This record gives sequence, structure tokens and C-alpha cells, in this order.
Amino acid sequence: MPGKRYNEIFELAAEQYGYVTTGDAREMGIDIRRLSDLKARGQADHPAVGLYRIRAIPPTRWDPYMAAALWHHGAGVISHETALDLYDVSDVNPAKIHITIPRTPRLTRVPPPAYVVHREALDPRDVTRIESVPIVTLEKAIRQCVASKLRPDLLRQAVDSGRRTGKLRSGQVEALLAEFAPAG
Repeated sequence: MPGKRYNEIFELAAEQYGYVTTGDAREMGIDIRRLSDLKARGQADHPAVGLYRIRAIPPTRWDPYMAAALWHHGAGVISHETALDLYDVSDVNPAKIHITIPRTPRLTRVPPPAYVVHREALDPRDVTRIESVPIVTLEKAIRQCVASKLRPDLLRQAVDSGRRTGKLRSGQVEALLAEFAPAG
């Protein structure tokens, strides 16, 4: 029968699509060796350094995005083309998950091949959540894609769709169009 610590880990993991970081365990006052014990007993997987997934929580389509956000000390935010894809505003089809992590701390881990890692100090106003997964706002995602030279037709599509669905306000639309119109 699971103990109190397992239940605490399970509750947090349930909020994060099954994932728990060693940092999460430390914050909860749980010895991180408990996570290794769960793996040894077949109750958890260890997909990346410092990241565990509790098997009792059924997988969903959001799992890879939450794993990406938690991969670097829990400080990642889904961004760039991946954010446009999740907002469903453009025909982008990113082959990898784009995440933005802070400029500090130093990147000490080799990113998994499935990730494109960007370094940027995000303003808290540029971060929101979709289905509990941290993601940049649509406006910020479009700006990031402008800076990374995404095709202008995909940018226009994202802005038009954002306007049509109410995900962007008219002032945001005008500013965004002005940013990439000269390049298009």
C-alpha cells in the first residue's frame, strides 16, 4: 500500500501529466531517492535527468509538452512554432518541441534531440498556460517566430487566425503586422 510520500508525489504528478522533477521533490521535503525507489519498483519512468513520470497516471497528448517544460529545472516554457501549433492558428508543423528557458542558470544538460532550446528572459506577462502547460502568449510566440524568420505567410496566417478567434486584440494585430510586413 502506498505511503504518505507516494501520495504527495502522486498528487503533484497528477497536476503535471504524471511528471515530477527532483526539484519538486526537494520543495516538498521528500528525499529525491524516493523517486529512484519508484523507478526501481516499476512505478515510475526516468525519461531525463531530474525528471520522473509516474506510470499510474495515464498518458495524454499533453505529456510531451509538459515534459519539455519541466526538462530544465522546471523552468521551460513552450514557445516559437510549437506555441503557434498548440494555439492552432497556423499551418506550422514543427518537427521538434520549441522551449524557451531562462538565460540563467547555465545550461548544463544536453537537450534531448526532440527539443529546440531557446534562451530568453521572458517577462511574466508573456507566459500563460494551456491545459496546465506553461506556454508563451500568442503575441509573444508570433514575435519569436518573426525573430526566427518563420515564413511570412505562416506569420500572417497566425495573426489573422488570432484576430478572428479573439486570441489577439486589434492593437496587438496592428503591431505584429507592422513588425513583419517589411520582411514580407
